[in-house]
Amino acid sequence: MCIVMMLSMIMTNVNAEETSTMKAEAFHIEVNSKALARTLDAEGDQVEAINDVMTVFEMQTKCISTETNDGIRRTMMKNAVNDNVRLMRGVLNNDQMKIYLKVLNITLQNRGVMK
Repeated sequence: MCIVMMLSMIMTNVNAEETSTMKAEAFHIEVNSKALARTLDAEGDQVEAINDVMTVFEMQTKCISTETNDGIRRTMMKNAVNDNVRLMRGVLNNDQMKIYLKVLNITLQNRGVMK
């Protein structure tokens, strides 16, 4: 009986750690900037600017994924998303921005990062 209880406790702890790790990994978002630029029908300098903005976002989310406190991680992610949207507004026109916001929201929801 004690062995079963010990194994149960160990497995519960391992599952909790895996869930925490999966959550942390969900916060690290890598973006294919070329595909994003194609989706947004970006032209000329926009393609390079999108790449630059998304590189910054990827670095921020990589840093966020190392944070162990879920509350802090979510706050950091919210700030990173707000910064990203602000920067993308300076690059994209209104129609492109609408598409970008849809793509971003779907990505964040699918990863369980934001509701």
